[in-house]
Amino acid sequence: MKKENALTSVLLAVLLLVNLCAICILIRRGMYAQASDFKGQWTFCAYTLRGIDPLALIGTTVSPIEKIGTVPAGFNTSPWGLFLGNFFYPGYLSKEVAGIYLIILNIIITTLFAMYVFKKFCTVQKTFTFFAVAFTVFMQNEWSAVYSGNAGGVMALLLVFACLSGDDYPILSGIALSLAMTKPQLAVPFGFAFLLQKRYKLITVAAVIDILSWLIAAFLTRTNPLMLLKEFVSAGVALDMEFMGIFSPVFYWFTGSTKGALLISMIFGLAFVAVFHFLQKSKPVPHNSFFTFYPACFATVFWCYTRGYDRAVLLIPALFCAMQVIESKTVLQKIIWFSASAFCLWERLIITVIYKGMAKILYAGVILSPKDNRLKLCNTFSTSLYAVFLIIIACIILKAAKQNSYEANHPRT
Repeated sequence: MKKENALTSVLLAVLLLVNLCAICILIRRGMYAQASDFKGQWTFCAYTLRGIDPLALIGTTVSPIEKIGTVPAGFNTSPWGLFLGNFFYPGYLSKEVAGIYLIILNIIITTLFAMYVFKKFCTVQKTFTFFAVAFTVFMQNEWSAVYSGNAGGVMALLLVFACLSGDDYPILSGIALSLAMTKPQLAVPFGFAFLLQKRYKLITVAAVIDILSWLIAAFLTRTNPLMLLKEFVSAGVALDMEFMGIFSPVFYWFTGSTKGALLISMIFGLAFVAVFHFLQKSKPVPHNSFFTFYPACFATVFWCYTRGYDRAVLLIPALFCAMQVIESKTVLQKIIWFSASAFCLWERLIITVIYKGMAKILYAGVILSPKDNRLKLCNTFSTSLYAVFLIIIACIILKAAKQNSYEANHPRT
């Protein structure tokens, strides 16, 4: 154990050092002040704290406070996120200082999360788990989320924490869920999973915090709470040909309907969580946080609009698959589980390779700009294809968990 603790200290030191270097580079280059995601979300929070409803300003040229600026088109946030979002994008600070705060928040939560996961599971997987978590979180959360000024990576880690600690710390996990619910397209599948598992204390804490935040936002902006909800739903997202759920390619190809793709994908995603929940209950499956929340992790990827940094929630199924690599007895099984784990950990690389390959084959010799709808459609198709593979992995995990349960209850004599 001393050897493992020493290795842990070294890995933590390396993780912290690399992240600190990333902070210095980002601050020096001014990324914290220029990232479009950060500017849009910070504007929501800043206007809310100054008594102005920012949802009514989306996409307009109106700028009530010149120092804050306009609310750009294509941005949106939940009614409760108008107030609760100040945890991630503090509107009470200047834009420059708030940007530095978000970078530091990413580093602190990432490091604490890696330490917590290792402490919780070091007896099961030794340093393998910690290394996978630390390296993957750094790659997907720090460089992707911090670079774009988005708190999605932090919210994803808060969700993973809520899943792993719901039994031991329901109130703390409820707070984590409420903060992550600032981004409902990321957190709703997990809230639904907690509800199906009857984690009522956790759900109640999260609901109370979010509802209070919603009411506070309505009070500050002197706007009817239902009007804030209406503005949130009406604004939607202006993402032409972007990934809006697993059925996006079908709808774009035949109807071009973004709303249709989103609605059907959302229904399918929640149904996926519910079906797998009841399939798990139909057999005496051991209660394990890795296992019980993997359907919500997968659904988060394909039920709605998400980005790469939001998909850090795939750490849960990735680590479950990593456990199977260690426990598997045959080389073939180890290869399958290792591939499944890598597939979850490196989703950004896999999707990029698929869509760039498609674009090269379909549009050979044509130079496509990043905003070209043809390139966006290739990206959307590759993400949907990736989601199909995740569903296959979900079925493999379910079968393996049931097999493990059977062997545990029917030991060989």
